[in-house]
Amino acid sequence: MKYTYLANDAKGKSHKGIINAENRQAAYAMLKSRGLFPMQINKLVPISMSFGSLKLDHKISNKELVMFIVQLATMIKSGMSLLMSFDIINQQIKNKKFRQILKRIKDDIARGENFSDACKKFPTIFPPLFSHIIKAGEESGKLELVLYRYAKFIKNNEKISSDVKSALIYPIILIVLSICVIIFLTTFIVPQFADILKSSGAKIPGSTKFLLASSDFIKQNYLFIIAGVLVSLISVMKYVKTESGSYYFDLFKIRIPVLGKILYKTAISRFMRTMSTLMLSGIPFLKNLSLAINILNNKAMTKKFDFVYDNIARGKSIATQFESTGVFSQLDIQLISIGENSGRLGQMCDEISDTYDKEIEKLVKRLTTSLEPFVLMLVAAGIGFIAVSLVSSVMQAVSSFNN
Repeated sequence: MKYTYLANDAKGKSHKGIINAENRQAAYAMLKSRGLFPMQINKLVPISMSFGSLKLDHKISNKELVMFIVQLATMIKSGMSLLMSFDIINQQIKNKKFRQILKRIKDDIARGENFSDACKKFPTIFPPLFSHIIKAGEESGKLELVLYRYAKFIKNNEKISSDVKSALIYPIILIVLSICVIIFLTTFIVPQFADILKSSGAKIPGSTKFLLASSDFIKQNYLFIIAGVLVSLISVMKYVKTESGSYYFDLFKIRIPVLGKILYKTAISRFMRTMSTLMLSGIPFLKNLSLAINILNNKAMTKKFDFVYDNIARGKSIATQFESTGVFSQLDIQLISIGENSGRLGQMCDEISDTYDKEIEKLVKRLTTSLEPFVLMLVAAGIGFIAVSLVSSVMQAVSSFNN
């Protein structure tokens, strides 16, 4: 990947340019090795994408990827060659794009290229994490074991993501439908009562006046309201894509009550699961760390690791540096310290990840049980306010006609 940087040297002179690195932490380390002190490091996003990569590098589900990895590991374990395994698997895959990708990888392997290097050509399907694990498997001769570990890693991540999405789908649908119902009542039903209430001469309650005023405002300015909402959404989306915008949006996400805690713990669980998977696969620790930091996928959290990589590379304690981020609990730090001193850091990271997965499962259940009644109460309050306002006004109008 390419990164733009702004850095100062020992004399305070400013330097800026573009650097090729695997990730932000690696770019930081490279600049430090040149005697520069980085002030800003930003990922350089390519303006365009080749048609070939656009055509091939999408619409491959995690389920298809896991099935491929497990089948490949099983065949290698049974003694089949890599090329023969690819031929057999390719005949069973229904996804045409995935078949094309696997055929190209197989052709590259047949020409003498390593499996890990061939996978790097399709980073949206096989991320750097996968390529490094495969490389470690090739070098250690335990390719089938690292494939099984990676398949388990994907399944765990998929389960957590699926649980969180399932917990949010119903409340979101309910909120959207209720907003549509309220808008319909306010713009189409309420105006029908307006003339009756005004001609009755009855005293209109304050809540009904507010409702009628809101209805008139929406009907007269609905184009401006729609335009304003669209402009606001586009502005927010553009801001979120900036360096500062993405940072504050990520910070906002992990501070949302209940949901933020789930996202926070999910990020830590993935980080620890990645560390465990890579260490048990034989990846060097610093390479492992740089890949795991990217798995956090939250700039508010990854920013806390800016100096951790550099300090650990200088020989400082892993547990101490992890503690300095403020990301991990004291129990996590104690387990990391035990693993670091006993040489079982990979197993400790796996245990920490398992603990977080159980906590996430409990939080998701709590979110589901607490969010649905809250949303229902909110919807009922909105629609109930409209109904009560109209009914009370109609009753007063009827009363005035009778008098």
